[in-house]
This record gives sequence, C-alpha cells and structure tokens, in this order.
Amino acid sequence: MASLAPNPSPQPLPELLAPAADLDCLRTAFRFGADAVYLGLRSFSMRNRAKNFSPEDYLLGLQYARRQQKQVYVALNSQVRDADLPQLDQTLDFLADAPPDALIVADPGVLASCARRLPGLPLHISTQANTMNSRAAALWHNLGATRIIAPRELSLDELTTMVRASPLDLEAFVHGAM
Repeated sequence: MASLAPNPSPQPLPELLAPAADLDCLRTAFRFGADAVYLGLRSFSMRNRAKNFSPEDYLLGLQYARRQQKQVYVALNSQVRDADLPQLDQTLDFLADAPPDALIVADPGVLASCARRLPGLPLHISTQANTMNSRAAALWHNLGATRIIAPRELSLDELTTMVRASPLDLEAFVHGAM
C-alpha cells in the first residue's frame, strides 16, 4: 500500500468582516456570509453614526455569533481622556465577563488597559490610529497588537510592503464610506 505525503496546508481564505450598527445588522451580516462583525458599544466607539449596542444587545449578539460559529470584534477606538478612565475600566470589566473575539483600539493607553485587564484577547489597531508604515506596525506589535487595520489611503504596494515587513495580520477595507 502506497502512502501519500500530506498536502501542504492551503492558503487561508480572507476573513469577510462587516460592520454591525445594531443587533439586526449583526444577524443580517452573518446570514449573508460574514465571518465576523465589528461593532461599537454605546461608549468609546468612533462608530458615531451607528446606533451601537447596549450591554443587553451586545450579549444577545455575542450569543448569536457563538451559535453561528462567527466572531465579534468590539471597537473601543476613541481617544480617551483621564476623566473617562473609570468608565473605560467598567466597560473592560463588562467585556471580561463576556469577551469578544478581539478589541479594536486606537489609543495606546486604551491598548495598555485592554492588555492588562483582558490578557490574551487579540488587540487590533484601528484605522483611526493611522498606521502608515511598517515601523509604526512594529511598534504596535511590541505593545501587544495582533492586527493592524490599514488606513484607506495606503496603496496596494504600500500594503504589500507592510505585510512583508510585519508579523501582524493586516486588515484592509475593500468597500466603505469612501
């Protein structure tokens, strides 16, 4: 009997990630093929035109995603002032009890708080952080980030350069507000 060498693992498919302004949008995104959604809670999200999620709707959406074997990323990508830090800590405590699959952040202080309060949770750097080059990506990696969400202004050649120079995953918009 001949044995065949295992096939090399295929290139993973790109993740289809969609925004979810509310619970209905989350369900619709998954129903139409999204692998993951990103959403904002009622505070600390730059998704200011979205309705955003109440704590109750977030928990319902997370449960729905888990049943569908899909992922939920929570955007905490606003710039935070010292006066907001107690509320940020409360939000992170809430998320620690029902963790998403990743957090999207732009503020280095928020990233540090997330890493300390939710260790091991993947941290994605928001497009709001304007990571335009591989050295900036390396800095975020050294601070614990796992993914960069590239600014829309980067060309395909610039994205390729950043991917080749960085150990981080790279997320790029293919359709959106622009």
